[in-house]
Amino acid sequence: MLAKRASREITLLEQQELTMLINNNESYALLARSFDVLDTASIDVAEIDEKDFETRWSSLQAKLPKDEISRKGEYKSRKSFRLIRYGLAAACILAVVIMGILFIRQQNSMLLPGEENIVATQRGSKSYTVLPDGTQVWLNADTKISYGKSFGAGSREVTLTGEAYFDVIKDASKPFIVHTDAMDVIVLGTAFNVSAYKGEMQTEATLIRGAVEVSLKKYHDKKVMLKPFEKLSVKNTPSVVTKKEQKPQLETAMFTLSKISKVPLDSGSVETQWVQNRLVFANSTLEEIAVRLARWYDVNITITNQALKQTKYSAEFDNATLDEVMQSLKLAGRFSYKIDNKTVTISPQ
Repeated sequence: MLAKRASREITLLEQQELTMLINNNESYALLARSFDVLDTASIDVAEIDEKDFETRWSSLQAKLPKDEISRKGEYKSRKSFRLIRYGLAAACILAVVIMGILFIRQQNSMLLPGEENIVATQRGSKSYTVLPDGTQVWLNADTKISYGKSFGAGSREVTLTGEAYFDVIKDASKPFIVHTDAMDVIVLGTAFNVSAYKGEMQTEATLIRGAVEVSLKKYHDKKVMLKPFEKLSVKNTPSVVTKKEQKPQLETAMFTLSKISKVPLDSGSVETQWVQNRLVFANSTLEEIAVRLARWYDVNITITNQALKQTKYSAEFDNATLDEVMQSLKLAGRFSYKIDNKTVTISPQ
């Protein structure tokens, strides 16, 4: 879990378990601090050379536990020997992990240069990052968040495309704002999920705890207050404008406010289960499921029958492969499918 935290791949549940381990186990806490040394080093892959690696290695060894050695060259006790052996083993593990962390970061989460800081994930991958104010963010597949260089100095604003779960550090003097094409979500300190993928029918904001204010851009900035376990869904369609009135007409059918079910396992909701690497579908059409599976597994999915697209399913999958998911849906929906490399074709039986 330490490697997953350092590579920004850790889930919310794993982060909670890791915190408990560190607080209750001195050895694990020491190892965690060693990882933090690596994590805060801001190593650039292109800049690592043999001399630099030796310097970092020596620095790392200096932070690991050392035991006294007698003048005769023997360890004073078996306990001392074990501590040194474990320390050396930890050092070896860290030496291997450092390159793994760099590789995963380079593949799954990109911090791009420029006027803005941009963290992005590709299809088929998820990531985790901590913003300068300490706010934790989990990014779903094919997601991008950006924020200015001055984030946290005068304001805390990010722009989101895709889906992300935010656990915001409370700061009454600096509201945290998430901007999307359809809405702005304004919070002080809370946990919530926002799904704002381009090309999809809806933009959704789901509140887990705290309180948020949502400003609807396409409805003359109408404001909606969310309470815990409420979800606001806004249709991503152009506003209706008449010749006599240039302001968007407010149509309640274009956005809905609904209660969501709490999941006892982690005090989350169906909408946030992706943070725990779970795929959950609640009365979703096969067409909606196909969109999520394509993004989750980085594949292209084609459904050859229109009626089949509207078939609804409810299911839950925990760390399942694409074939396992398709097999389960096939048994419930009585369709056939074919997986050819990164192309999935679904047809009636």
